[in-house]
Amino acid sequence: MRLEAVAQRWLRPDIGLRLTAAYDDQYTKEWEPPQERDSIVVTRATTNTARSFRIGAGVTIQKRREAFVEREKHFAPLVGMALLLGREDRSVRQEDQAYRRDSTGVTTPIAGTDVVRWQEDRLFFTGLELSPGLSGPLGGRWEVDLRLPIEVTWWTVIDRSSMNAPDVPSWWDDPVTFGVRLPRLYLLYRW
Repeated sequence: MRLEAVAQRWLRPDIGLRLTAAYDDQYTKEWEPPQERDSIVVTRATTNTARSFRIGAGVTIQKRREAFVEREKHFAPLVGMALLLGREDRSVRQEDQAYRRDSTGVTTPIAGTDVVRWQEDRLFFTGLELSPGLSGPLGGRWEVDLRLPIEVTWWTVIDRSSMNAPDVPSWWDDPVTFGVRLPRLYLLYRW
C-alpha cells in the first residue's frame, strides 16, 4: 500500500515548485521449497515487512503552453527533480521447522527444531529523484500526471536488533541504491 500527497505551485508558466509526502507499507510471506534428506524434511517461511515515510521537495519543468493554454496537444512533456528525505523500518523473520517422514509418507514435527530468526532495522535515507513524464488537462481544473521516478538514495542504519542471524537479501545493507520505481499516476486539482 502506498499513499502519497502532492502540492504544486507554479512560480512561472513553465516552472513549478513541488512538495510530496508519502507513506509506504509492504508485507510479503514466502514459503521456500522443502529441503529433504533421507526421512527428514525442513521447511522455511520468510516474512518481510517494510514501512517508509518520505518527504520530497523539488521543481517541475513543463512545456504547458501547447496543452494547457493553446489546447493544440493533449499532453505536455515534463521533467521533475526532487530531493528526498525519509525513514524506513524493515524487518525479516524466518521460521524453520524440521519434520520426520515415515514409510507411509506421513510427516510429524521434530520437537526442538522450530527455529525463529529475525532482524529489524530502522534506517534513515536521503536521495535525489528524476521523474520524466507527461501531464494533460482533464477539463476545468483537473489535471493528470504520469511520472516514471528514477532514484539514487543513500542509506544509514540508525538502529538494529536481531536474533539468530537470519539470511537477509543482498541489497539489505547497501549504503547506496539506484533504481526505477513503479510509474506513478497523479490526479491534480488546480485552484
